[in-house]
Amino acid sequence: MMKIAVISDIHANLPALKAVLRDVRPQGAEEIYCVGEW
Repeated sequence: MMKIAVISDIHANLPALKAVLRDVRPQGAEEIYCVGEW
């Protein structure tokens, strides 16, 4: 089964986005979808 990470409401918060991306990659997310408000 494919693992998908879904993120939203980034609001130009680059440090938080980087933290989320660091967290989802080791968990095996194959796709990352941004669903709005970036």
